[in-house]
Amino acid sequence: MLQSPESAAELAALRQQHNKLDRTLDEVMAERDAHHEALDRFALAVAPEEIIGEHSSGNNPWANAFELVTPAAEVDALRARVAELEAQRAALAVRLRTGQRWQQGRSPALVSEDFVSQPELRNIFDIKLTAPWDEPGEDPCHPCGCPKRFDRHADGCPTIPEVTS
Repeated sequence: MLQSPESAAELAALRQQHNKLDRTLDEVMAERDAHHEALDRFALAVAPEEIIGEHSSGNNPWANAFELVTPAAEVDALRARVAELEAQRAALAVRLRTGQRWQQGRSPALVSEDFVSQPELRNIFDIKLTAPWDEPGEDPCHPCGCPKRFDRHADGCPTIPEVTS
């Protein structure tokens, strides 16, 4: 088949344009694949595949992962609220510790001067409520009755071995 010089030049220009478009398409597809890989890594960093699911016509794991991510503004607001609550807790714990006094023989033995209830202490602040006289402590005496504070037994204690000369 014979071609005119004009059609041969047009054909060469079209082939050149085709090759250029083919290279551009390859670049776009490579970029798309890189984006897909990045989105897959993102989705799996947010949640395991069991939660976000696999790619299918009825499931989009990228959208599922995106829905699981808490927006930064909300995270900042939650962190600020946690910091505020921690500061309140610390201030109340100080107030509760200083505003309580123990009265032996009274039931309950703990008297609140700041109108803070004992259940508040127990349930919210995890502060142990044991009267000082009820706290288990180390026995100040040896089993024989000698005081431990001198690090020895009293003279005449029956537990002291007799020295024979």
